[in-house]
Amino acid sequence: MQYLTTLWVLSQNPAMVLSLLELSVVQVRRSWQAAHAHCRNHFVDLVVADTVARYDFLLQEMGGESGSLWIGLHNSAPGGWQWVDGGALSYSRWYRESPSGLMCGSVDRDLNGPKRLLPRLCHEHHAFVCQGATPPDRVEVEYVGADAVSLRWDRPPIMHNVSYSFNISVASLKASNCTSTLSSSTSTLSSGLQPGSPYTFCVSTVTDTAVQSRPACVTVTTRLEAPVKVRVDSIDSSSVSLSWADQCSRADTPCQYKVSYSSLGGDHSGVMITRPRCSHIILTGLRAQTEYLLNISAVNLSGASSVPVTVFIFTSAVRYAMVSMVLRAVQCVLLVLLFWLLCYFHCKTSYAPEKTEDTTGVSDVLLSNELSCFNNHDCSEERSGL
Repeated sequence: MQYLTTLWVLSQNPAMVLSLLELSVVQVRRSWQAAHAHCRNHFVDLVVADTVARYDFLLQEMGGESGSLWIGLHNSAPGGWQWVDGGALSYSRWYRESPSGLMCGSVDRDLNGPKRLLPRLCHEHHAFVCQGATPPDRVEVEYVGADAVSLRWDRPPIMHNVSYSFNISVASLKASNCTSTLSSSTSTLSSGLQPGSPYTFCVSTVTDTAVQSRPACVTVTTRLEAPVKVRVDSIDSSSVSLSWADQCSRADTPCQYKVSYSSLGGDHSGVMITRPRCSHIILTGLRAQTEYLLNISAVNLSGASSVPVTVFIFTSAVRYAMVSMVLRAVQCVLLVLLFWLLCYFHCKTSYAPEKTEDTTGVSDVLLSNELSCFNNHDCSEERSGL
């Protein structure tokens, strides 16, 4: 048994959404019913070329050998020509069409031109084209967070008669690890991811007979964690000082913070980026008495970013700014004076009692000496009188 495997890449809609279909030409001659059973057991089904684009591509991929190939088309009167997935034949590419009767469809490789469909008796033996498992047309990203990503996809329409499930794999481009799970759902939520890191998500279909399609993949970079505790430290007529708490400790690479500002009128805007792991910034060159919208978000060199945090500010007038500066200077002077007075009274309170005790002690000594001298003097006078 010989298989010729190709990829079927087709445009599914005007948006150029591509679908991958794996085709296998089995070069063993069998009846249409036996070929149908073989494809159902070892692949998905006989090939379904339900559009002109798929039919034209099938003609290109039939191989260089001669003879006819069974395809998934049969005439089940009175329903007419139908594909094995239940859809009706919607175009005419017959080289010769059978007027009536139970017939099966084939494509003849010996004919030239686009009209190569031939009706044949279903018990005839021919080679045939099997269709492998088909992945989803596209994988859509519904949500991207700092540690979680949500995806959804559509079921392959050509596999609605086949029992299958989805193999979902998640691969980290930095850590080089990969995990996979089987699910029958058409959506998934992957959590526990690293903030600011790129991941590749692949979804493939797996039939109950262990036939797996090629994957449909999408690469997503998780968001960084947004700054928290954003605070306006000071503001005047032309500048504003901001600070926040750094939340990038779990990221693989150090992040910076991008601060964009725009006046509500839209006539004055700008962007500033901090140094890595710096959690404060001073915006200068603002206009006085103007309301600004500030957006603060974390970014890194991988292109990841966080959800922006929005702050509204209103700069003061110039004269108010001068008054504010004077008041601040007066406050500084008053604080210095208060500090000096506290130091002065503290020193006076600490050292005054010691000086009083010393003076009292000296006075007591002097008084004792005077009394002693006075007593001695009195005694001397009494002796001289005697």
